[in-house]
Amino acid sequence: MKYDILGLQAFLGIAEHGNFLRAAASLSLSPTALSHRLRKFEAELGVQLIVRTTRTVMLTALGREFVPRARRILGDIATSLEELRDVGRTHQEIVSLGCLPTLSAHVLPDILRDFARLQPNVAIRLVDQAAPEIADMVLAGTIEFGLTVGATLGPELEFQPIAKSALALICPKGHALAKRSSVEAADLQGLPLIRLGPRDGARIQIEAALGARSKVLRWDYEVHQALSAVRLVAAGLGLTIAPQFAVDPMRDRDVVIVPLARPRIVVTLGILSRKGVPLSLLAQVMIKVIRRRLRAKA
Repeated sequence: MKYDILGLQAFLGIAEHGNFLRAAASLSLSPTALSHRLRKFEAELGVQLIVRTTRTVMLTALGREFVPRARRILGDIATSLEELRDVGRTHQEIVSLGCLPTLSAHVLPDILRDFARLQPNVAIRLVDQAAPEIADMVLAGTIEFGLTVGATLGPELEFQPIAKSALALICPKGHALAKRSSVEAADLQGLPLIRLGPRDGARIQIEAALGARSKVLRWDYEVHQALSAVRLVAAGLGLTIAPQFAVDPMRDRDVVIVPLARPRIVVTLGILSRKGVPLSLLAQVMIKVIRRRLRAKA
C-alpha cells in the first residue's frame, strides 16, 4: 500500500485545530485543498475519521483513537529525516584510486594538494601498486580508476592517454656514463644492471625494445618497483632503465638521468577505468587535476 503522508498531515491538522480554516492555514493550503486531501486519505483507508457539518468538525471514534498514532508516525518521520540530514552534513565523500608507486611518490602529492583546494571535504583512498594490480582492482570495482601506464587491456577496461614519458638510464653520479648526453643499449654490455619486476609495465616494454640483447645483458638485481631500483643505483650497486619520473630531483641527488637513444622507449601515462561505467563527479574533478599536472610536467 502506498502511504499518504500528506493525507496524514491533513487529518492531524484538522484534529488538532478543530477547524478547517485554521488547519488549512497551518499547512499553507486552501480549505478546498485540505478537504480534498482528507477525503482522499479516508477513501484510501476505507474509514471515516472526521465528521464535518456546516457548523462543527467532529472526530469519529476511529478518528479519536488514531490521533496519538498519527502524531507518533509524523514524529518518527521528522526524527528520521533530521537524523538523515545530520548524516549528510557530516558524511565525508571518498575518491578511491590506484596509482603507480613512482607517480604516487613524486607526482601525486601536488595533484592531491590541488584537488584538496577544489574539494576540501573529500577523503582519498589511494592504492599504490604496479600496473597489473591496478587493472585488477579497477576491474573488480575496488577502486574507481587508476593512474597508470598503457598496456594490453581486456574488453571491460578502457585507457585514456594523458602524457608520454621516455625511459632513461639511471646511473650513479660518478659513473662514466653519467657524463654522456645519451646512451645506447650496446653501452650497457657487461655493466651491472638492475631489472624491474616481470609484472612491471615498463619491464615489458624494455624487454620488447631490447629484443635478444636483453638476454645477454648482466642483470645483477631484480626489484619489484622502480623506486627500489633507483635506491640501489644511488647505493652504487648498478644501473637501471626506468621511467624518468621514478627519480625525485630533490631527493635523488646521487643519481643521474641519461637519455636512452637506442632503442628509444616511451611509456604512455593515463587513466584506467571500467568501460561503460560512468565516473563519479569527484573522480572527474580529480582526473582534470591529474591531466593538468601531468601535461605540465611532460
